[in-house]
Amino acid sequence: MPASSGLALLFPGQGSQVVGMGRALSEAFPEARAVFEEADAALGFSLSKLCFEGPKDELTLTANAQPAILTTSIAALRVLEARVPLQPAAVAGHSLGEYSALVAAGALGLADAVRLVNLRGKFMQEAVAPGLGAMAAVLGLSGDEVALACAEAAAGEIVSPANLNGGGQVVIAGHKGAVDRACAAAKARGAKRTIPLYCSFDPDRYRMSEPDDHFRCELSYMGTYATDRQRRLEELLCEPAAKLPGSRFIVAGPQYPSDIFWPKNVKRVIHLEPKFHPPFYCSSRFTLNLTRKDMIEAGYSPSVRLFEAAGCGAAIISDTWSGIDSFFTPGVEILLADSASEVVTFLTELSDEQVDRIGLRAQERVLAEHTAEKRALQFENFVGAKALARQCA
Repeated sequence: MPASSGLALLFPGQGSQVVGMGRALSEAFPEARAVFEEADAALGFSLSKLCFEGPKDELTLTANAQPAILTTSIAALRVLEARVPLQPAAVAGHSLGEYSALVAAGALGLADAVRLVNLRGKFMQEAVAPGLGAMAAVLGLSGDEVALACAEAAAGEIVSPANLNGGGQVVIAGHKGAVDRACAAAKARGAKRTIPLYCSFDPDRYRMSEPDDHFRCELSYMGTYATDRQRRLEELLCEPAAKLPGSRFIVAGPQYPSDIFWPKNVKRVIHLEPKFHPPFYCSSRFTLNLTRKDMIEAGYSPSVRLFEAAGCGAAIISDTWSGIDSFFTPGVEILLADSASEVVTFLTELSDEQVDRIGLRAQERVLAEHTAEKRALQFENFVGAKALARQCA
């Protein structure tokens, strides 16, 4: 097929992964099997088994999903090339798919490509700690104007255009505080509107799970050490633990200094793999949510862990910040505490039936409003409404 025919190959980006991907190709065609074998050897672990058998939680991790999608894409291409004389005029890809396109064009070898996107995925996971990042849609400004607004607002943090959607719609991303400042700067430059794009959760990964005796406790907390959260952690977990020596408490997360004093009934878990997050949330009577300083100052800043815990049906005790009542109804779907004594009251005076009811109501709320699918629909509906308004103007 001559290149002048106009054939183009387009490769998918992250999000297209699914357990079982590539398995039928590998079983039916030696070309596909050879691609998976080369990827396994390059990475030093069985990517093929992860693609074919899962588990989904592991496959979905960015560091695994990216080489998995690239490898499956190239496996399909090699099967096609062996049977059809392809000479595409162009190759392209969406985000991660650009790397698949480079392999298809012969500009990058498969082994180098899978190692590269595996590292790319790891760096993306590590780039911003959970809860520090944010996104927003800016309407009514050109991409250049939005870029200038981001540059004005950065102040040593990261914020930049992430998606140029056309029609005067630009999505920006970066540190939460910088995104908020960029939205204000964009409005000053004449933006018609800025819309925060809140985080969401995957209900297939974060759902009710069988309790695990290793994680059974009265109150749990999961989060990486942060200086601006530590005082609240000591006040809302360590002090209640000291007042209730007969109860068990757990703090899970890395990077806590060795000189921090923990009450004897507080268990530390240094690292918790994502696959253990649901049983962690489902094994404690309550779980604690703490918010970073800049997110409290900005307001309306739910963390992804807040939605994930609610997705598991956990009864959440949270610190207080402006806007939290727009995501959960206090006293009904979430409990708010400003002091150790309030936490102790919740732990000692609420019945198990009341605790379970709060967790179930929180779960109902996030399933109705805060899943990844719901968030995508919210954005699509807004963009569609704006497009219709332009056509009717």
